[in-house]
Amino acid sequence: MTGWHWILTWLLVMGGLYLWQRLSTRRAGGKLFGNIEALYKGPHKYREVSLEGFPHLDHGYYERLTAALEALGFRRLGDVEDVTSNASGIALPTLIRTLVSGDGKTVAGIYWVTVPGPLGFLLRLMRYIPARVVDLETPLDNGHFILTSNAQAGGLDSPPEIHNEFMPRDTEPHDLWARHRARLVELERREPPIRGLPTADLAESVRHQVQIDEIKARFRRDRPGLLSTSELKRLAGRGQKGEARRLHGEMQRHQQAGSEGGPDPAGAEDGRPDPPA
Repeated sequence: MTGWHWILTWLLVMGGLYLWQRLSTRRAGGKLFGNIEALYKGPHKYREVSLEGFPHLDHGYYERLTAALEALGFRRLGDVEDVTSNASGIALPTLIRTLVSGDGKTVAGIYWVTVPGPLGFLLRLMRYIPARVVDLETPLDNGHFILTSNAQAGGLDSPPEIHNEFMPRDTEPHDLWARHRARLVELERREPPIRGLPTADLAESVRHQVQIDEIKARFRRDRPGLLSTSELKRLAGRGQKGEARRLHGEMQRHQQAGSEGGPDPAGAEDGRPDPPA
């Protein structure tokens, strides 16, 4: 889910700044570059899982949001883990509950974000983490995707093929759904019209996620340091723009050093989740 990747990117930047205060800029920049590179290297690996395997998550939240979306006409497709994202270690492993709208054109992803350790304590104290998130995504017939989310994200530039709209974190599912449908109607009224494509099952939902991963990987690959200086400054917030600029310089240095040996080709996924663990 695009909202989850944005949150994870922001957490990695926060972790990089946290390390910068304790390590050299070079080590912190190298660590941040490695994490961002792994996140945007190519298609992610997904597997089908069960909520029972994630005891640290709020199961009641998943059930409440599932019921709220089902009341809006959504039906459940299954639960998946983004193995690639969870491998970053910046947050505890999360599970994405996947549902599809009654017309089959919009996939909803429900997830819960938990950050452990001193960084998590600091972010919770400052109420920075959008812990309870719903993403709504629709693949379009022009090869693009439209996303509406309450991740309350901002700061990251988006590929032109992915049309994001982030709403406040307390936005309820029915308001998210109303806004997402309004955006779809606006696209369908264009000349020529742009229409949403149906998603039949969990495997097809994962294939769409793999397409989004590939779009984001191409977009990031062409950026010096993977993240621009302006993106890092926006993500870091006030008072840390100097640190963000120095981190970006180190990220560029690591990127250039890696390119001297040739790019490491990303292994393509087949777009199907692995069987349940």
